[in-house]
Amino acid sequence: MRLKSLTFEDKRTGWRLENLRLDRFNLLVGASGVGKTRILRAIQTVRNLGRGVDEPYPKQGVRFDVRFEHEERDYAWQFDSAARDLAPGEDEEGDPLEDSSSVVLSERLHISDEGLLVERNQDRFLFRSTELPTLNRSSSALQLLDEPSIHHLRQAFAEYFSSAMGAQGSTEIVNTTPGPVAKGFPTLESFRGLTGLHPVVKAFILQEGSAERFERFKQLFIDIFPTVEDVRVDRRATMGLGRRIREYLSFKLKERGVPTWIEARDISSGMARTLNHLVDLMLAPAGTVFLIDEFENSLGVNCMGPLTDFILSRADDLQFIITSHHPYIINNIPKSYWKLVRRKGSTVRVTPASEIPALQGPSAQDDFIRLINSPEFEEGME
Repeated sequence: MRLKSLTFEDKRTGWRLENLRLDRFNLLVGASGVGKTRILRAIQTVRNLGRGVDEPYPKQGVRFDVRFEHEERDYAWQFDSAARDLAPGEDEEGDPLEDSSSVVLSERLHISDEGLLVERNQDRFLFRSTELPTLNRSSSALQLLDEPSIHHLRQAFAEYFSSAMGAQGSTEIVNTTPGPVAKGFPTLESFRGLTGLHPVVKAFILQEGSAERFERFKQLFIDIFPTVEDVRVDRRATMGLGRRIREYLSFKLKERGVPTWIEARDISSGMARTLNHLVDLMLAPAGTVFLIDEFENSLGVNCMGPLTDFILSRADDLQFIITSHHPYIINNIPKSYWKLVRRKGSTVRVTPASEIPALQGPSAQDDFIRLINSPEFEEGME
């Protein structure tokens, strides 16, 4: 999958993203508070509606127009929802066809080789020009329909997105049983259905199912942290309250000259984030969209360089939408990937560096200095 453009409005706050054009690699830069993280959250909202999960979107409604491609087909999906007016004394569970306080006002889905698949408003629901019975008016067409084209698209939204929106420093997970799963995923492509799993689970599956690829993962990490000589994922079980078994998966590290293994709780946040990024990037199938907020979080300069290089090495077959404030990150990613985020009131605009005259100098270093010293970058307001 590759996202090509997005317009988005959150009706609860009035926050609006104007037509965002996206390339294979996108580094969103700009002052704090201009909306970089909210852009990633808007993409997550579109993704959640596309994959048919029950995660709520703003009850006051959203409006978006997203263009994307998947497996050599172009898609255009427009969606508009709003808060549903409740009758006096009516609660939100009063109508089985409207299971939330928002209702879909309109929706269109166009596919390049099939034409208009879905056209919908509050009065009717057309699928391939055939009117359907009244369906849940609070859900997207991608959630409601099981026709092959829709099902295939829903799978794409579920399997070809990976998101790192927090510190991503956790190196342990509780109450999971991935052991049997490891035998069922012998090929790298099979990992496309596991994008939602915690990185330590992915690493355990890799360790148990593909020793060669797990060794490559270890070596990438050791190249960044030369004091480390070994990495493994441990699985252990303990008896909890009520005699319930609690199972743990955790990363462990062995450093040179240190007799004991470093437990998950003692792994530094920079090492933890690097472990998680590496396993996610290694196992992502071609076509995965990566959302990474504040890429530099918890990373020392010794991590930033190798991780940036590794991400750039996969820019041909993955799509990256990354935010960063860090001068080292910005300066070491080609200027052609920069996108400057600015805000005027509640409206956010994103401009490629190629369209900013002040950033067209012959020296990338000089352009970087101009960027971080520009009033647009420092203030972020138009």
